[in-house]
Amino acid sequence: MAQQLTLDELKQAVSGHAAAFRCITEYQPMGGPGDKVFPPTYEGGKYATEKRIIPDTGEIVDCVLLDSVQSQANRMESALLDAWRTRNKEGKRRIELPVITAKFQFDDPEYKSFTVTSLEAPHRAADAIFRDSKLGDVTFRKSEKGRILDNADVRNAAGLFGLCPTALVFGIWDSTGPRGGLGTKFQRALVSEIVGWGVMDGVNTGSRVDPLGIVRASGPIFRTEKGDWTTNEELAQKIKDGKDEKSALYGLSKGKLVSYDKEKNQDQGAPSKINHGNVVPDFAYARDNNNNIIYDEVTGLSKGKLVSYDKEKNQDQGAPSKINHGNVVPDFAYARDNNNNIIYDEVTLENGKIVRKARIKGGFSIAKAVQTTVLSLACIRRLRFPLNGSTDSDQGVDLAARCVLTALGLAAAVLSREGGADLRSRCQLFAQQEFIWELLDVPGQPPKTYVLDGDSAVKLFNDAIEEAKALCLPWEDEISVVPSEDLFALVKKSQELNMHQVEGDD
Repeated sequence: MAQQLTLDELKQAVSGHAAAFRCITEYQPMGGPGDKVFPPTYEGGKYATEKRIIPDTGEIVDCVLLDSVQSQANRMESALLDAWRTRNKEGKRRIELPVITAKFQFDDPEYKSFTVTSLEAPHRAADAIFRDSKLGDVTFRKSEKGRILDNADVRNAAGLFGLCPTALVFGIWDSTGPRGGLGTKFQRALVSEIVGWGVMDGVNTGSRVDPLGIVRASGPIFRTEKGDWTTNEELAQKIKDGKDEKSALYGLSKGKLVSYDKEKNQDQGAPSKINHGNVVPDFAYARDNNNNIIYDEVTGLSKGKLVSYDKEKNQDQGAPSKINHGNVVPDFAYARDNNNNIIYDEVTLENGKIVRKARIKGGFSIAKAVQTTVLSLACIRRLRFPLNGSTDSDQGVDLAARCVLTALGLAAAVLSREGGADLRSRCQLFAQQEFIWELLDVPGQPPKTYVLDGDSAVKLFNDAIEEAKALCLPWEDEISVVPSEDLFALVKKSQELNMHQVEGDD
């Protein structure tokens, strides 16, 4: 029978030779067994499918990734952030945790003010958001706290422990810092993912009935100089097309693929070049040293890819649907990307004509979903925490710090699981069993089992912190940084573009 995990038992596990804590949980869709779920889509609207082996039978089954390691880490850090922001009646935080915060505050209500923390930034304390912010009068990375990242490694982790302990649990690579690829790097100690087993393809349906009864023939719709729409051609924006001047029709089908032009690389000067902006999720592609996708061949009809978008033959320019009016004819059997464009598996030529074959996918029915979470004690045990500039560490200090990190990882996983598995629209799961943690200790013997709820995990973590502080291990609270003027301006301009973005804009 599983027992409650205590701090003493945690110390024994960390100080001994135990390999890991593990929690494996089976789920079914919230709609019940056999209900359809929608996995995340990656670049090109692809699902991450693969085959896996059922250990007991050796049977090979089709599987699909429902939540990746990266996504699970984000959910667990989000759970920690919620606990950190929660205070009791006396104003004390539910958990004590070092958190770096950058606040983007706009005086004009037209702009969205927000705060980014080291529990939300993709690269944690080493993220470009903090690199391009100031702590006091100096840039964060040149401050006393920021310089901790320059010299942290597995044998000198005390400073990073006090600055951003989640980096030691979820991993970090300071690749954008002053040392580039040689920057501080720690592997993940906590890994989790959710996989759907025994999957069957589904189809995707879609339709919309316009209550206004607007039909396509009521267009065309024109775009004004300000990016608004009008049916009055005299108010339309005028554009040059060769030698002729034309009225700008609304919508150039945002989201369509175009051929890559080596001579006019659109990424030059992009925010991504200074590690800001989104990275579109993808997988299974080969890439060159500049992170560009490598294709087998470059032709007018790229192998397996959509051909260039033809502005002259787009039948939807100026249609009311471009401003979200009108009916959408019911359809099915297509996979769609985030822009609701149909995704095609291949592009071929038949009798001189382009034939694009649509994928018959729209989510999956699954036999079950399985979440596997592993917290590696072997990984945490490699870390050393020397104090006061020493090159040697004390065993008692090392043990205290390792217990904090182990308790932190367990708290993150437990709080996230208790928050439920509502992964995305049409992908809600419900656990079929209690969350049981196994301690993988002695090879060949059954693992010890423990139960741990959110309140117990938080208490375990806070108790471990108190013991670490008593040994003078560093432990910050909130570290507030101020975005640089250039970063602030970049965010402001991006919001302006998003506010005024219309179909056809990049």
